[in-house]
Amino acid sequence: AVVMRPLRSLSVSEPSTTLSPAPSTPLGTPFFPSTPLRTPIPWLQVLSVGLTLLVNHFSILVVFPFLPFMVSDFHPEVPKTELGYQVGYLASSFFLGQLLAAYIWGWAAD
Repeated sequence: AVVMRPLRSLSVSEPSTTLSPAPSTPLGTPFFPSTPLRTPIPWLQVLSVGLTLLVNHFSILVVFPFLPFMVSDFHPEVPKTELGYQVGYLASSFFLGQLLAAYIWGWAAD
């Protein structure tokens, strides 16, 4: 059985542990305030970073269909069964280089 105990009253010296009710709004919930909150988002900077990332990723994705042909032309001794592995190594080495260079460029930017 669950035993219900009465709440003890708080004295003046103890801090209140109860939450104060949210102010009333037209919709009756604190999640919809009557005046809209404005967040200062720097849209020009967000747009410039977004476009830079889009161009960077697009230029990387354009190269992927040509990689098997490039590897087979530059290294004709690679058997066809190994070509996929070599293309994967080449593509992943580019991204590994980008990962390592990002720290250097971040340090230089700071």
